[in-house]
Amino acid sequence: LYEAEHQAYIMQTQIDPSSLSSRSSAQEYENGIYVPDGYVLPMGDNRDNSTDGRYFGPVSSDKVNGKVLFITWPLGRIQSV
Repeated sequence: LYEAEHQAYIMQTQIDPSSLSSRSSAQEYENGIYVPDGYVLPMGDNRDNSTDGRYFGPVSSDKVNGKVLFITWPLGRIQSV
């Protein structure tokens, strides 16, 4: 899915080079998503079918209600944090 979306944005950019939104989206795939200091990028459990931080962007750490207590996956890395 990632590569298909990337190629679709590249094609849209080639069809209409003046489209800033297509060019911007294509560059996100080239450069990656950067998370500023003091922010987190929430990721869903089902990444292929989840409206998570990749859709709405980074969230300020001040807005996070909770904290990590344990790592439970992969099983070989179970530990308290």
